Amino acid sequence: MPALAYTRAPPVEPLPPDQVTRCVDLAQCVTIVVKTGGRAPLVLELAESIKKTLGKYLPMVVVDDAETRYEDGVIANLTSVPLLTYIVGEESNVGIAKGRNMGVAMVKTKYTGLFDDDSVFDSNTNISRLVEILDTTDASLVGGKSTTNGDENFEGIFHFNPFTCEPPGPQKMRHCKYCTWISLQACGENPEPVINFPDCSRCDLTHNLFLAKTSDILAVGGWSEELRVQEHQDIFLRLRAEGKKVVLCPNFKVTHNPKRREYKNFNSYSTKRNYQKDRHYELYLWRWGFYKRS
Repeated sequence: MPALAYTRAPPVEPLPPDQVTRCVDLAQCVTIVVKTGGRAPLVLELAESIKKTLGKYLPMVVVDDAETRYEDGVIANLTSVPLLTYIVGEESNVGIAKGRNMGVAMVKTKYTGLFDDDSVFDSNTNISRLVEILDTTDASLVGGKSTTNGDENFEGIFHFNPFTCEPPGPQKMRHCKYCTWISLQACGENPEPVINFPDCSRCDLTHNLFLAKTSDILAVGGWSEELRVQEHQDIFLRLRAEGKKVVLCPNFKVTHNPKRREYKNFNSYSTKRNYQKDRHYELYLWRWGFYKRS
């Protein structure tokens, strides 16, 4: 594993003018990757919300590891969406990490958009804004917020507090590396605005809704397939360790489809994701040399 530097990450900087290549057509620059598990109808609604919001479809790669077959016509409706590639998992329940890696491997565009299958675009989902940031700065990834998810444990700046076995204050990530605490500070606290984009600031961890440079996701190895949980935090730690810069734009938002829990596969999938959850969490801690405080 790459080593984590116990220093503050450098600020996001504008690219020199001669290095700026602007995206003219979103459909030529952005591919949306979605991992689902038996909720293809939700993905269809996501695709249609993109069309409604942007006035066009974007290339989309959908990886589905559903355990049960869909009703007649479901997959036909989904695969009829222009620019959409539908991939069936190599086996049922391949996991979020492997499914996302399968999706990114199919991406041909400069940028990859990562969204959950129950995401819905609306007037607050200004993906052109994220493209502009990636076009003109040295940021590797730009994330936003969900209007229906108030969980701040998936957003923040990593702070390393060496040589103390006591937490420095309220913690959201309680990891200790040889008595070095890693805490998570909300990106909105003491923000570091991005030059030319004052509504966005440097961050280390964002929610599962972001746009990233495809080459940088591949450069850090994508998601760790051996992790059934914590794969999200893990990839952001690797981005940080490799010097890849992350930005949060809180005004970029998606909503969650209220139908997401209506699918019978949802509870089954969640149960299997959480199977041996503690073992996978311990593996995540071991990979980074972290240890849980008793």
